[in-house]
Amino acid sequence: MDVTLSGVSSGVALGAHRNANDPRTVHEAACQFESLMIAEMLKTARETTGDGALDGDDADSSGGVAMDMAQEFFAQAVAGKGGLGLAKTIEQGLTTQATRVTSAAQNVSANEHGAGSVSP
Repeated sequence: MDVTLSGVSSGVALGAHRNANDPRTVHEAACQFESLMIAEMLKTARETTGDGALDGDDADSSGGVAMDMAQEFFAQAVAGKGGLGLAKTIEQGLTTQATRVTSAAQNVSANEHGAGSVSP
């Protein structure tokens, strides 16, 4: 099942066919994560304060839906402009980890190919 939140598809958000080591993919994933974190923070803040004019009292309230959409778009906009700095930190961490994994895989591969050769 593929759920869409704020125009961002979760589960297959980045597509299973895209390279996870591609810098654009890593950047998009980090920005999406930060956007979701900001949206959750805004949701929690709104629930804590309550009494919003657009919140409404029942689950089917169009005001509540409008407020949810507004806060999701706001979160995307904030994250797109650098937000809280989470996306940059996550992107750096993922890039560093991907570099280490790639390097380790290359070392293993080189060792496997070198183990069968005999020195003169």
